[in-house]
This record gives sequence, C-alpha cells and structure tokens, in this order.
Amino acid sequence: MATMSLLAAVPHTSCSVDDERDLCCDPVEGLYMDYKYLYNGSDIFPQYIAGLDHFLFDSEGNFIEKVPPGRNLQLQELHLEPGEYTMVTVGNAGEPVSMEGHEEGGLEAFRLRVIPQADRDVLGQREFRAGELYGGFCRFTVTGAALQRFLTEMSNIHCQLDLRVEWEYVAPVGDFTFRLENVPSHYNMDYARMWTAVGYNFPLDHGLRDSYETVSAQSHQTVETTFVTLRYSNECVPVLTVIGPDGEAITPRLDLERAFQTWGWVPDRDPVQHYRIIIEIKRNGTVVLRPWLDTEVLDWVLGEIF
Repeated sequence: MATMSLLAAVPHTSCSVDDERDLCCDPVEGLYMDYKYLYNGSDIFPQYIAGLDHFLFDSEGNFIEKVPPGRNLQLQELHLEPGEYTMVTVGNAGEPVSMEGHEEGGLEAFRLRVIPQADRDVLGQREFRAGELYGGFCRFTVTGAALQRFLTEMSNIHCQLDLRVEWEYVAPVGDFTFRLENVPSHYNMDYARMWTAVGYNFPLDHGLRDSYETVSAQSHQTVETTFVTLRYSNECVPVLTVIGPDGEAITPRLDLERAFQTWGWVPDRDPVQHYRIIIEIKRNGTVVLRPWLDTEVLDWVLGEIF
C-alpha cells in the first residue's frame, strides 16, 4: 500500500532559503499539495487557518493514513507511488470535534462530528464553540512526473451566531441560559457527496441534529452570547429559547428560519456564515428579533415579532 510522509528537509526549489515557510520560491521537482483559502479574490489562509489535519485515501476509498502537516501549512510535500488518491483536509479541528468512521469504513463512512455538549462539561461557559472550522477536498492522480502540484481550496464550514438580548423595561438580574436546538452536528466528509455553492466545496450535512447551551450574565440591560457550530442550511436553521435566572423561559421557542426568511438571509448562499441577532423583550410581553447591525440607525430594519 502506498504511503505518504513529510520531509524534514527543505523542498527542492529554484532558490535557497533558510525557512521552508518562505513561499518566494517555487519547487522545480517533486510532488506537492498547495492549500489556499480564497475570499473576495484574495488568499486569506494565514489569517484564519492555524492548523490542518489531512486524511489520505486510495483510489478505492480505503483509508491510508492521517498525515501530519508540515511546517509550511500551505505547501505540503508528498511521497506517493503513481495512482489516484483523495485527500480530505480539516482546518482548526480541536477537542470539540472528532473524526470518525474512516479507519473502518473508508472515505464513504468518513464523518466529522461535534461531540455532544453533555459529554464535554462546557455548560456554563459564556460561549459555545465547536471551532472555527475549514474543510477542503482534492482528488488527484500521481503520474511520476518530475514535478506535480495539486491544489486544495479550503472553505468555511462553521457558523457563528452572535446574540444580544435587550429589554424595554428594567431587566432581571442574574444568569441567562441560551438554548439552541435543531443544529447540524455531523458532516459526511466523502468526496463523492460534497456539494458546491457560491464557488466553494462544502461537506454534506449528515442529517443529525443536536442542542447546545450557553450561560451569560445580564449587564447594563443586555445579555450577549455566541454559538459557533457547523453550518446552517436552507433546510436547517436552529430554534432558539432564552431562559431567565428563575429557570422560566423569557421567550417562546424562536424559529430562526422564519426570521432568516424575513430578512432575506439564505444560508446556502453565504460562503461565510456569521449571523448577529438582537432579541428585544417588550413591555407587553412580545419578543421582536432584528438584525444586529454595527449602526444604530435601525428604523428601516424589518423586525420579526414572536
């Protein structure tokens, strides 16, 4: 079975440098995988991706090995026999995320899973973060030519939801719980099942859902929190409930899909999903949602009343 490894030595290049992370020189021989994260025409990989995990599969989809990244995350030297391969790469995967199924079932069974909150003892943290995750897929053929370079283009595969609660009256004092339900919790990482939108390749939502909670204290008439989860889709936008210090809900179950439709937010069209919502508690008991904008000029913003 073919194997892949990384060389500690500096790759063969057309000039000499002391640090292999210097990208001024192009290799003149060897086998390489380039990594980029393109947004608005620029490669912003260094600003957002701090680590990579590579999973290598053969032409039949059998798992070969998990490949450790090189010092230069964006230019990886490979050592492979001629043949067809698939590389699946995940950026910034930390403890909340596990990779499952690939060792036993190969590429077809490969799943990325956000470990359930109940298994991780994170309740009470200000924010819930599955991680600022990025993903990339590349199917490539090694021919044995003197120089071959392949490209994996990374995509943003997480969603950040910022929430802020405001009151028309004096707000209760204490800790508030934010409960987010119906959140995607698994990706299918099979190359054959990825889907393409807005110029990026995304892993397929596996269809499993989970719920997450955060706890934040009221301060100066507001409460704020953040959830970082897997991406939403047009078919799956979460439901939110805010619970007061006394354990009673201060909002109904807020169907965020309804709000997204009102505001024209279409998750499948957003290469970067970063949503910000204000939840306003009215004196008459109604709850109004509106986009949380950086400007205070909000009279034109259509609110969603619950």
